[in-house]
Amino acid sequence: LDPPVLASPRAAMDAASLKAAKAVVDKMKEDPSLVHTPELKFLKDYIESLGGSVPKVEKKEEHGHGHGHKAQGHDDGCCDGHGHEEHGHGHKEAGHGHEEAGHKHDGGCCDGHGQEEHGEGHGHGHAEEEEEPVEPEIPEDPESDDPERLTEDAEPFPAKSPGNDLDLTDEQLDKQGELKQAAAEALEDGDKQKALDKFTEAIKIGNVSAMMYAKRADMLLKMKKPCACIADCDAALEINPDSAKAYRIRGKARRLLGKWEDAHKDIALGQKLDFDDGTCDLEELLKKKYKKIQERMVKVRAREERVKLAEMKRRKAKAQKEYEEFDKKREAEGGGYGGMPGGMPGGMPGGMPG
Repeated sequence: LDPPVLASPRAAMDAASLKAAKAVVDKMKEDPSLVHTPELKFLKDYIESLGGSVPKVEKKEEHGHGHGHKAQGHDDGCCDGHGHEEHGHGHKEAGHGHEEAGHKHDGGCCDGHGQEEHGEGHGHGHAEEEEEPVEPEIPEDPESDDPERLTEDAEPFPAKSPGNDLDLTDEQLDKQGELKQAAAEALEDGDKQKALDKFTEAIKIGNVSAMMYAKRADMLLKMKKPCACIADCDAALEINPDSAKAYRIRGKARRLLGKWEDAHKDIALGQKLDFDDGTCDLEELLKKKYKKIQERMVKVRAREERVKLAEMKRRKAKAQKEYEEFDKKREAEGGGYGGMPGGMPGGMPGGMPG
């Protein structure tokens, strides 16, 4: 009998399988160390079963994160120098809860992906970068002794006019004039409280002018009641927004309360409306105070801008770091070998016949 005709080996494999097998062989030609990986152990065993031998190959490649170390293969097939738990880089103590370095495998050499994972762990082993300290606030200018400074007086303040568009009788007008005269006489006698009371009675009759409020404000300031004084100046300026006297008196009251910027504004406006030689010294003092305050405010605004930019930079760096960590974690969980198809090392196509 004629011996049976054996099927052609080529006919036993379809085109896709042959293409995959050829791709594996081409990859091993580029990197012979791949035959020692666990995935290709079946091929190594088959070669040895035919009487062949697979030589040990020393593999060298750059460390995945640019530490300048070379990953050296070992004849015993274990993980390279960066894969050992005992490695001097302190990878195990990196604070990331890893019990083993570089995805160590039981037998077989750690491939490029394992080394990359180790490189990541090694990089995170260092202490977190310290955040830049927050720039200290610009200190307030120390308050110099101000013997003229007054404490704020509390309400209630003296009563105001019931209205300024009233039809007053001649009798009311005469009474108002008498009260104003009595207040002036009391003021000349040094009785400030009586003068204030009489003037307040005149105001309560109604139809009060801006000048009447300004005069009572002046009385209140002399009695060391700056807040009540300011209230009367406000009332005067509602009636006459161009009352220089009201601006000057309010400016003096605000200066005595330490409200330097507001005082500077009032005195400057009052002097502009009706210049007064007796106010020049106060005006000069307020100019100096205002200049110092503005210089400090320039520094404060510059600091706020720097702090704002630093915070934006910090948030951007934090977001970038979180993204990179997420990306690394996703790659690590996505397929073991950098997400390559078929789970084969070195980017070899899947679908190899088993």
